[in-house]
Amino acid sequence: VSTQSTGNHFGAEGCEAIGQALIQNTSLKFLLFDGNGIRDKGAVEFSTGLALNTSLEELLLNENGIGDEGLRAISMALMTNTTLKVLRLKKNQLGNRWQAVKRTRVEL
Repeated sequence: VSTQSTGNHFGAEGCEAIGQALIQNTSLKFLLFDGNGIRDKGAVEFSTGLALNTSLEELLLNENGIGDEGLRAISMALMTNTTLKVLRLKKNQLGNRWQAVKRTRVEL
């Protein structure tokens, strides 16, 4: 199962709702979430669900204005998430911490 949502500009509350849905969902394999302007706060809210999700294999978060704080939350989620294989974070506002995430088990 896959879903796409681009250019909707979800706020932190929308990302929190999606994060909660990720916790409960056991069939979603691919999520395209490009260009939604979730920024750091949205990435933090979203990451709670990502950490506990047991089905998602590919996640695209390109062009979302995610910076170091959001990247830190995603990195923490990847410590417990065992299913995600591909993570795309192109055209975000990532600093030096991006290099540390690149060394994880996830294909970037």
